[in-house]
Order: sequence, then structure tokens, then C-alpha cells
Amino acid sequence: MKTVALMIALAASTAAGAYAQHIPQFPQGQLEMQSRAQVVANAGSWDILAELYGKLYSPAAPLSSFESVTVGTYYRVIPNLKVGALARLQAGARHDDDVLADIPSNDFVWADTSGRLEGVLMLDASPRFQLKFLPTGNWVFMLKNRLEYNTWNGQLSAMTRPELTWFWLRDRDPFLNLSFSWEVYFPLNFGSSIVYENYPYLTGLWHATAQLGIELSAAYKTTVWSTSDSWVSASWGSYTTEQRSWVVSLGVVYTPSF
Repeated sequence: MKTVALMIALAASTAAGAYAQHIPQFPQGQLEMQSRAQVVANAGSWDILAELYGKLYSPAAPLSSFESVTVGTYYRVIPNLKVGALARLQAGARHDDDVLADIPSNDFVWADTSGRLEGVLMLDASPRFQLKFLPTGNWVFMLKNRLEYNTWNGQLSAMTRPELTWFWLRDRDPFLNLSFSWEVYFPLNFGSSIVYENYPYLTGLWHATAQLGIELSAAYKTTVWSTSDSWVSASWGSYTTEQRSWVVSLGVVYTPSF
């Protein structure tokens, strides 16, 4: 009886080990570097936005990048609420099904998405409130909410981002903004997790002039990857696994008024 039990335990251990080998092991703690140039032109209750964005994934080979162009507009419904509609054209985005099962190496490889163009449509609602009861009174809380639809694969997601910003004023003019934000993405029709991606980050925005700002931020991002079609085709079972990385961002923000 003991021999049978031992054989069952050994078989279960072997099966578990084989299954574990078929869970993609993403590198952890890697560095992502990104930059953006944004123009937000104000005309009364309207803001017109245009943004160029680029990102380099981990310096570890193979080097991968993401680029996007976003345009859109915001309208101030009431003093404490803006709503907006935006469109983004992007290349280099990675989705769950871009994790390819590489049977010879018993591991995964990323699909080459560098030349794949995707369109994303977005709706925004961003209420904000001044927190006068905090020291100096120069604090603003914003809760950005966004619905995103990827026209390439039909994926729908919701994003929410609470953000607390302190404004350092000099002679009543903005000099430096310091913000703490936490961005969370919820997959609405894809994946197998409640949260797809989330990251807390700190941002400093220096107002070089009344209309030009220089931005630096750092984030710790967690992405939850779910089983790809390639994994299923290889009969490697299912998985839900996390990838964590550091993100450093440099940006330029230009805000003319008309």
C-alpha cells in the first residue's frame, strides 16, 4: 500500500513539475523607458490634445518598442468635471495571444508586433476637487475614468486612476507639481483576471515657463498575462501569471491658450 501511495505521489509531483514548465516565466524587475511629447491647447471650455509616445521594453534581447499617436478633445462640463473623446494609433502593443509557445525550447517567445498597427478609441470622464483642508490648501484630487476599445482585436477595458497632486506656487504662478497616482486597468471581455494591469507612480512636473512643462515619473508596474491561443494549441494547459517591471518616463507638455 505504501508503495502504491509513493508511486501516486511521485506521478503527481512529476505531472506538477511538467505543468510548471509550461507556465511562461517572464523576467521580473526589468526596466522600461518611455517618453512623451504632449500638446494641450485650451480654448475656453475646450481642450485639444495631441500626443506622441514611445517606449522601450527591457534592454535584454530582443529589444522591443511601442509607439503611439493620440489625438482628441476634452470639454469642461462643470468647473469640476471634464469629459473627453480620444483616438490612438499604436504599434508594438503586446496582448495575451502574443505569447507564443516555442515547443523546441519548451518556453515562450514574443510575437513580432513592431509593424502591427492598432486603433484604440477612448472615452474619458475626469472629476477633480481642490482639498483646501490639507496643509497649504494647494492640493487637488482627480479621479480619471476611461473606457478603451481596441478596434484591432475587439478588446474592451476600463481604466481608473486616482491622483493626488500638490502644487508649489511662486508668486501665485505654478512652479512644480508633485503627484501620486495609481492606475488600474480592468479587462471587460478578455483575460482571466479581474485586474489586467496596475501601477502606482510618482510624477514631478516642472513649469519651465507658463506654457511649457518638463515631466519625470517613476512607476512599478504589474501586468497579469492569461493563457494564449498558442499555448492551448500546444496542449500546454492554461495559466495566469504576473510580470513586474520598473518604468521611468520623461515628458514634455506644452499648454498654449487661445
